[in-house]
Amino acid sequence: MDFATSSRSSVQNFNPNLCLILQQKCYSLQANDETEG
Repeated sequence: MDFATSSRSSVQNFNPNLCLILQQKCYSLQANDETEG
C-alpha cells in the first residue's frame, strides 16, 4: 500500500464527512473544467 492510499484511508476513518465534502468539491471542480473546456 503506497503512502497516498494509506493516508487517504486514515483520513476516511478519521472524518468520513470531511472526505465526502472534499470529494464533492473535486467533482464540482472537474465538472466546471469540462463545461469551460
